[in-house]
Amino acid sequence: MLNPIFLANNFIEISFNTKEPITPMKLQKMMYFLYRDYLREENIPLFAERFLTWDYCPVLGSLYRPLNGIDLSKLTHNENCAWYKAYQSGKEFLSDEDIKKDNVEIK
Repeated sequence: MLNPIFLANNFIEISFNTKEPITPMKLQKMMYFLYRDYLREENIPLFAERFLTWDYCPVLGSLYRPLNGIDLSKLTHNENCAWYKAYQSGKEFLSDEDIKKDNVEIK
């Protein structure tokens, strides 16, 4: 079985390469249709995670949970983050050197 995040990243990469935007809802629906088609053809699940029943579409919690903008913003406000260093120094732009040294992890 595959990791849903790995598969979602492929959709996101295609989106960047084709310059066709992908919204979180569109990603969730594409993941659902991929899973459905694989299940039909192979008669086995593509990944172990189950879809949640939300109002507008089936949702994979692993894809929804880490992509909250507020939580990501909190990460960039860490004193070891390049944004925080530039902001505290009153700089207009982030330093590429600070970006390379940025060790904040998304978990």
